[in-house]
Amino acid sequence: MKRRSKLVVSLGALVMAALFFGRSRIQYAVMSWYILHQDTPAEYAMRSMVNDSNDQASALRRLWDSQKIVHREFVLDYMRGRLGSFVPVWAQIRPIALEGVYCGDIDAQQAALTCLEELHDPDFEPAALAMLKDVDPDIRRIAVMSLGRMADKRLVPVLIGMLDDTDHTVQGFAAGGLVHLTHEDFGVRFDADEPSTRAAIARWKKWWVDQPSDSNPMPVLPPSDRPFAALGPATDFALADLDGKIARLSDMRGKLVLLTFWATWCRPCYREIPELSKLYKDRGNDVVILAISADGLRDEQDRSHTSAVDVTAQVRGFVRQRNIPYRILIDADGKVTGAYSGGDLPTGIWIDPQGIVRRRFIGSRDAGVLGKMADAAAQASAR
Repeated sequence: MKRRSKLVVSLGALVMAALFFGRSRIQYAVMSWYILHQDTPAEYAMRSMVNDSNDQASALRRLWDSQKIVHREFVLDYMRGRLGSFVPVWAQIRPIALEGVYCGDIDAQQAALTCLEELHDPDFEPAALAMLKDVDPDIRRIAVMSLGRMADKRLVPVLIGMLDDTDHTVQGFAAGGLVHLTHEDFGVRFDADEPSTRAAIARWKKWWVDQPSDSNPMPVLPPSDRPFAALGPATDFALADLDGKIARLSDMRGKLVLLTFWATWCRPCYREIPELSKLYKDRGNDVVILAISADGLRDEQDRSHTSAVDVTAQVRGFVRQRNIPYRILIDADGKVTGAYSGGDLPTGIWIDPQGIVRRRFIGSRDAGVLGKMADAAAQASAR
C-alpha cells in the first residue's frame, strides 16, 4: 500500500513539473497517462491535455475512451464550447457526439445534442426523436426544447403527441415549440393551474384535428428507436454506513444498484426521500439503494473543522427523524462523489448487475420513473 501511495505521489509530482516547466513529448505523455488513469482529474489538466496536443481530436477521443464519467462530461462540454473551431475536424469528433447523445448521462447527452443541433448534423433530428422515448422526463424535456427550436413543420405532429406526456414541463415545452412552428397560441403556461393547462391542451388538439388532412404538408417523421448505451464500468468504492459497517460496491454484483448523492443541507434532496423510500418498499428485493452523503464536503468548502464523527452523527439524526429506510453511506473525503460527478445534489447513478453504469441523472424523480429506470437498466444488461 505504501509503494502504491509513493507511486501516485511521484506521478503527481511529474505531472506538476510538466505543467510548470513546459511540455516535451515525454512530459506530455506522462501527464496524459496520469490524467487518463485518474477518476477525478482537474478540469484544467484535461483542458491542457487537449490544448497542447498536436491532434486535439485524438486527445478528445482518448479522454472519451477512458469510459470515466468526469472525462466524458468534460469532452462533450469542451466540444460544445468550441464548435466553431472544430468544424474542420467535425468528421473526426462527430462519432463522440453520436455516442454521447445515447450514453445515459444527462449532462453528456444534452451537450452532445447541442453539438449536433448547432452544426445542423443530419443525425440531430433522429437523436432528438429517440430521446423523446426515454423514461426520464428531463431527457424528454431536453429533446422537446431542441426540436421546438427547429423550423421544420414536419415536427408539428410530433409535438402534438408530446402534449399527452405524463410530465407537465414536457407538455409546456411541446406547446412552446408548437407556438414557434405554427404561430398559434392556446395558452399553455408553466405557472398555470391544472384545469387551465388541460383546457389549453384540448384547444391545441382541436386545432390539430381541424387541419385538412388531405392537404396537410406535415407528415409524421419516421420513428427512431434509442439504443440503451452504457457509460462504462462503475468505479468501485468502500464506504462506511451509519453503523460503521463497510459497503463495497463490488459486493453488490448481481443486483441493480441506485447510488444517490445527497446531503442534509440540500433542500432539493428532501423531495426525493419519500420517493426513494417508496422504491425501497416496492423494489427492495431487486434494487439496492445506497444514499451517499456529501455532508462533509460543505464543511470543507466552508473551512470548518467538523470531524467525520460529527458529520456521521448529524446525518444519523437526520435519518432517524425522517425514518429513512434505505442504507446511508458517508463520503467523508468526497472521492466517490467526485468520481461519479455527483456534486450537483441530488445526483442519481444506475448500475446494472454486471457493474456497468447505465444512467446518470440530476434532481429528484418520482418512484414510478425510478422503477422504469430500473427496468430499462435491467433490460439493457440482459442484452
